[in-house]
Amino acid sequence: MKLDKQNYILVLISSLLILFTFILIGIIIYSLNNKNAPSTIIPANSSQPLNIDSGGQHKLLEYVSSPKPLVKSDSRVRQELLKPLNNASGIVYYSSNVEIDYIKPADLFQGVVYSPYFEAAKKEAVDWLKTQGLSQEGVCNLPLMFYVSDKTTNQTGGETFNPLPPGC
Repeated sequence: MKLDKQNYILVLISSLLILFTFILIGIIIYSLNNKNAPSTIIPANSSQPLNIDSGGQHKLLEYVSSPKPLVKSDSRVRQELLKPLNNASGIVYYSSNVEIDYIKPADLFQGVVYSPYFEAAKKEAVDWLKTQGLSQEGVCNLPLMFYVSDKTTNQTGGETFNPLPPGC
């Protein structure tokens, strides 16, 4: 089976996203099992680390490892969000503050925070999902997890970041 350039790039990006997701889940599991180790990200241009909320990490692990089914209305909205992706991974929402990606192989949504105002950026993403018809419970059960882009991490210092959507 010969892949054309577009399919090759799609397979490569999907593979990288799968790898990133498994690495992220592995880090979460490791940090939950290693309670004495501080959970921080040290930005290259900052003297203070970005702290990761351990309670949020634990709850995220629960959402990912034991997903709850969506109610019918949320399931329909999820299907509508994914329709433009043609059964593939891709971006479902983008702004200068935040991006929401769907990772098909892991069957989850990732939010990339580009703004140093974490909570405002996450709220923007959740508000957009709600305008599409998703309930708060549906946002939590997608599942949706957030992480801070490398560029944004370098703009922060000493703050605590929760990977869960607001209200979850």
